[in-house]
Amino acid sequence: MYRIGFGCQLGGAVYRWPMVRFSSVGAVLVAAVATWGCGSKDAVTLGAKVRNVQISVEQKTLGTQLGGGFELFLEVGAEASGGSTVTLETFGLVRGGDTLVSPLQATPQGVTFPLTVGKGQSKTVSFVIDSASLLDPATKDAICAGPVRVSGSIKDTLSGGERTPLSSSDVTPSGC
Repeated sequence: MYRIGFGCQLGGAVYRWPMVRFSSVGAVLVAAVATWGCGSKDAVTLGAKVRNVQISVEQKTLGTQLGGGFELFLEVGAEASGGSTVTLETFGLVRGGDTLVSPLQATPQGVTFPLTVGKGQSKTVSFVIDSASLLDPATKDAICAGPVRVSGSIKDTLSGGERTPLSSSDVTPSGC
């Protein structure tokens, strides 16, 4: 006979079950069921992703403009304690450990921040990169040297205001 106690942690909350006596087969079955019952962290927190990134450089008479955009996908799990209010930190354009453009001047379309996402809901926010500023030749060359990614961070109330780092997949800039 075995004495087994179970617990799991989700979104800062710890759930524990009392010690119970089981045979070896029963202990294995109870352990498997308890592990599956914990669910995923995304069910109780805010999930966020940067996706659908498009980066372009365009040569103009007075210099090179950076353009494009990306989406910020936000989702609060169905088992969360409530909705979450999201605030933006900065975004930048990076390659590996090198920052190429920071801050990245990107404007959310159709919403303002802070933005509230309800429990069990998701929102996708499109950002347009402001092309009003001109890139210096060295920055344009660095952007065109290979794949880049949008990197940044948000803060949200479900995480207690903790900074959540975000990074997109690599994309190849157009117009190089």
